[in-house]
Amino acid sequence: MIVGGGGILLAILLSSWAAARVTRPVEQLAHAAQEVAAGNWDVRVDVLGDDELGQLADSFNRMTTELLGQRERLLQAERVAAWRELARRLAHELKNPLFPLQLTVENLVRARQQNPEQFEEVFRESSRTLLAEIANLKGIIGGSASSRRCRSHSCSGCR
Repeated sequence: MIVGGGGILLAILLSSWAAARVTRPVEQLAHAAQEVAAGNWDVRVDVLGDDELGQLADSFNRMTTELLGQRERLLQAERVAAWRELARRLAHELKNPLFPLQLTVENLVRARQQNPEQFEEVFRESSRTLLAEIANLKGIIGGSASSRRCRSHSCSGCR
């Protein structure tokens, strides 16, 4: 009777030990998954052995590493897209004043060829337009970081 009771007690202890050996890694994986769901993608799980749970822990660690890499690539792509949008807008802002400059220069060339005696009068009027549009361009460029750098080292091209 005592031997039977001892056997039952031993069986209970062994089954408790085996259950704890299986449930602890599962609980660790569940906790780590909750951490990832909460935004902590740096969490890692200890890989204990080559059994199914060890393979699962290893897969989990590779997954979180890949997620971190994908997040970094996404952030980099967003930064590139933001710079492209900035460049596109700046190009658009610069094209608007360039068109009147081009027209004014073309008109000056035509006026000089067609009517050289009236060229001085056309030139005076056109030069005001040219200077106004150049000031407009400087104002647009003046808002950029590169122009601030140029002013800091007295670049004559920025003034």
